[in-house]
Amino acid sequence: MPTPTVTVRQGVGSLLWSQSLVLAGYTLGSSLPDIENYLLPLITVVTALSCCRCWPRDVAPGAITVPLAVSGLVAWDRT
Repeated sequence: MPTPTVTVRQGVGSLLWSQSLVLAGYTLGSSLPDIENYLLPLITVVTALSCCRCWPRDVAPGAITVPLAVSGLVAWDRT
């Protein structure tokens, strides 16, 4: 696929994705006024679990894992 085509599709897709997330957040926030009271503890637990490697995953015994930054999130990769 030519580079200009890929660039345009990436740009349009990124714009649609980001705007749909903003619209979804606005809709959720307006329908549930105290949503931050529910989301903040959930985000804290998920972040803590992923930082301390307690998140269940399938890793061979004795495998060495290395943290990788992936799209602003922390992922663990087997090397």
